Amino acid sequence: MSEVDQQEISSLAIGDLRLAVTSDAAPERNGVGAYYEDLLDYLSTRLAHAEVFSPVIKDGQWQAPLALPMPGDATQKLCFPNPIALQRALTELDPHVLIVPTPGVYGFTGAFIAARRGVPILTGFHTSFEQLTDLYWCPSKGGSFDSISNRHIGISLIVPARFSPTPMICTSSLNEWAHRTSR
Repeated sequence: MSEVDQQEISSLAIGDLRLAVTSDAAPERNGVGAYYEDLLDYLSTRLAHAEVFSPVIKDGQWQAPLALPMPGDATQKLCFPNPIALQRALTELDPHVLIVPTPGVYGFTGAFIAARRGVPILTGFHTSFEQLTDLYWCPSKGGSFDSISNRHIGISLIVPARFSPTPMICTSSLNEWAHRTSR
């Protein structure tokens, strides 16, 4: 990947743009994964190249070097990419922009690789993790778990955003959460 500055991106014709997405959401399983798979499919005739790097489910099996069960949802997995393979793939694609829509291992790894290479990053927050913790792990109404989970959620959302000058927040509840927790 080459160092990319704002002027270089601005001067590109849309048909010359290369776009990558690193997402923890499997396209076959999650709304976020399906959204970006569909978006890149739609954009494929308009861009030089676009690719999603995420866990994949093949014949009912999660395809990742390491896939751990997600607490509270046995059908969901926390997947770890092969960082060397992901770096090679991103280097080969040489994207002008990386989109990081999920604050998990794929998202963090992609953001780290892109930041080291000078590739601009756009973070997208689609999921209210605060609401998910209430759904899967019962709200503790201010107890120690609530404090720990909110701290983890904050860190997991802030780390990819640190590399992105303009995060994209996709719901009003996430926008409210961001304002509430950033104080």
